[in-house]
Amino acid sequence: MNRSLTPIDISNLSDLLRIAEEVRTTRKPRALKRDNETVAVLMPVAIAIKRSGKRTNTKADFAAFRLAAGSWSDVDIEQFKANTYADLAATALHYNLTLITRNIQDYDHIPHLKLYQAS
Repeated sequence: MNRSLTPIDISNLSDLLRIAEEVRTTRKPRALKRDNETVAVLMPVAIAIKRSGKRTNTKADFAAFRLAAGSWSDVDIEQFKANTYADLAATALHYNLTLITRNIQDYDHIPHLKLYQAS
């Protein structure tokens, strides 16, 4: 759990205490709202601790990482970049967006594409 959390005693806040007890019992988080805006999330301590803890890597994790390390060795990098640029351009054209890039030369052959050169 985050050690920088400031505790708040809710012993005398009956509505909040009732909701906190419900969250603890059901083990289901609740969103606290004002009008239509979520202002806080109340979650069971067990869930908060479980999610914030870092998992220790296992031997299987390291083995999988080593196997994946060479998995892109047969990829043509230039073709991969060209495909990526084409996908970005197609998305910008489809949604009538301006593409912001430093690589104008990679897109200048595409008609009707709006480009903005980033500095």
